[in-house]
Amino acid sequence: MIAARTAPAVHPTPTPQTGADGGLLDRLETAFQQTFAVVDASHGALERVTADWPRVDVFRWLPLCEQVARSERVEVLEDFAPLLLLAVPVLGDEADPTKVAVTVLLTEKDPSRDAIEAAARAFGLDPAHLTVWAAGRRAWPAHAALPLAESLAETANAHRVALSTKRQLSEVSSQLLSTFEEANLLHQLAEGLTLGHSSRELAEQAAIWLSELTPCECVLASFYREDESWATVAGGSLPIDDAELSRFFDRLGDQAPRRTIILNQDRTSSPTWSYPTVRELVTAPILANGVPVGWLAAFNYLPSPGSPRSEEQFGSIEASLLTSVATLLGVHSGNRQHFKDRTAMFNSTVHALTSAIDAKDPYTCGHSDRVARVAVRLAQQLGCSDKEINALYLGGLLHDIGKIGVSDEVLQKPDKLTDEEFEEIKTHPTLGEQILRGLPELEEVLPIVLHHHESWDGGGYPGKLVGEECPKLARIAAVADAYDAMGSDRPYRKGMPIDKVDSILRNGSGQQWDPTVVDAYFAAHADIQAISRVEREPLDLDVRAWEQAREAVAAS
Repeated sequence: MIAARTAPAVHPTPTPQTGADGGLLDRLETAFQQTFAVVDASHGALERVTADWPRVDVFRWLPLCEQVARSERVEVLEDFAPLLLLAVPVLGDEADPTKVAVTVLLTEKDPSRDAIEAAARAFGLDPAHLTVWAAGRRAWPAHAALPLAESLAETANAHRVALSTKRQLSEVSSQLLSTFEEANLLHQLAEGLTLGHSSRELAEQAAIWLSELTPCECVLASFYREDESWATVAGGSLPIDDAELSRFFDRLGDQAPRRTIILNQDRTSSPTWSYPTVRELVTAPILANGVPVGWLAAFNYLPSPGSPRSEEQFGSIEASLLTSVATLLGVHSGNRQHFKDRTAMFNSTVHALTSAIDAKDPYTCGHSDRVARVAVRLAQQLGCSDKEINALYLGGLLHDIGKIGVSDEVLQKPDKLTDEEFEEIKTHPTLGEQILRGLPELEEVLPIVLHHHESWDGGGYPGKLVGEECPKLARIAAVADAYDAMGSDRPYRKGMPIDKVDSILRNGSGQQWDPTVVDAYFAAHADIQAISRVEREPLDLDVRAWEQAREAVAAS
C-alpha cells in the first residue's frame, strides 16, 4: 500500500538536457513555460523539484502515475478548477520505463479566493502558498494543455525512435565490413538509404549487386507486406515457378522467417526435398521493426574455375552477406513505414491544433484553413518555391495557435476591446512561437507565426519590423490573414463587403502591407474570393497533394 512506503527521495533539479527521452522535458518546459518534476514510480522518488513546485504530494496519485508509465499515454491525474495535475510518460532506453513528468497547471487566470481555497483542499495544499504560486501564472485550460502535451510527447518519442534506429543501423553497418566486396556493397546500399527511394527500388539494386558478388545462378528479392507484394530476380532465371514461391518458403520451416538458412546438397539430395532444380540455397529474411516482410535468397552455387570441390557450396560468407543486406533493407522498409506513420501523426497533430484554435474562438471557425489556402495562392502568384509554399500553408494553419493562451473573456468579447485587452491579444504571436519552438518540423513556420502582425511601415507587433526586415512568408500571411479577418463575421461586427476589403488593402499597400503582396492579391482576386467561399475537410499538409486532387476533380 502507498501508506507503507518510506519517505520519498527528493533529488535536486539537474540542468535540462536532450537525452534518451527525445528532449521531452525540455520541450514541455519550453512550451508550458514552467518546470516539470519527474516521478520514478518504481522507486518512489521525486526528481527535478524546483523552488516553484507548489508542494503537491504527488505520491497521492502514485498508482495513476504507474498506469501512465505503463500505458505510455498522457493523462490528467486531477482536475479541480483552477488546478490541473498533468502527467506525461518519459520514455527512455529502459525496457520497462517507470518515470513520469508531472506538473501543476493553473486552468483559470486570476482565480477567486474561494476557488483557490477549494483547490487547495482538493490538492492538500496551503491556500496562502497556492495564492502566491498562482499569482501572475499563465492559465492552461485542459482542452489546450492535453493535446499540446500529447503532441510534444509524440514528437519526442518519434525523435527517440529515430535516434535508436540510427544507432541500430550504425551498429549493424560496423559488423558488416568483413570483406572488401561486402563493404563496397554496403556503402552503395547506404547511399540509397533515403526515404526518397522505395523499398522496391533499393531491393532491386541490392539483388543486382548481390548477383555480381555472390557465386550463384540468381538472387531473389521479394516483399509480401500488406501495402506491397512483389518479387524481382537478378543474375539469371529463377529455378522454381513464381507461383510456387510462397509455398517454397513455407516449406523451409518455422525458423526461416526469423533466421538465415543455408541448404547445400547434403540436404537437397534427400528424397524428401521437393525441388530438384534447387541444389543449393541461402535465404535471409527481411525484417522491418522485427516483423518479417520479405526475403533475400541466392540459388545454386556457381564455383569459380579451379576452386576445390569441397568449396562448391554456400557457406558463412554468403550467409553473412545476404543477412547484412537483408538487415539494411529491413531498416529502410521500417524507416519508410515509420516516416509514413510519423507524417500521418504530424498531420493529425497540426489539424488537432487548428481545431483547438477554432474551438477556442468559434467565431473564427475555419479562419486558419482559409488563411492558409489564401496564403498559398498569393505565394503561387509571387513565384515562391514548393518548399516555401508548403511552409506557408502550415504556417497559415498554425498562425493563431498562440490564442490558446489568451483568455476566453477577451477572445470572445462581443464588444470593442479595451487597450489592456488588446495588449493581451497582441501576445498571441509570441505565445504561438513559444508553443511551437523546439519542434524540428515547424522550424520554418516560426517566423510566420511570430511576425504575421508586423506592418510594412514598422507599426506592427511584436517586433515593429520595417519593410523587408519582416520575413517574406510572414508578409504574405499578413495579407491573407487581414483579408479573411475583414471579410469574416466577428463577435463585434459583421464581415465587410469585398469592395470595402479591397479598398482597405489598396489604401494600406506600402503602409500596413507589402505592396508586392497586395499586387499579387489583386492579380489573383477571383481565385482568392473562390477560396473564401469554400469550407472543406482537413487535407494533406503537402500542398501539391491537395492541388492535384482539386485538378483531378475539375478535369472529371
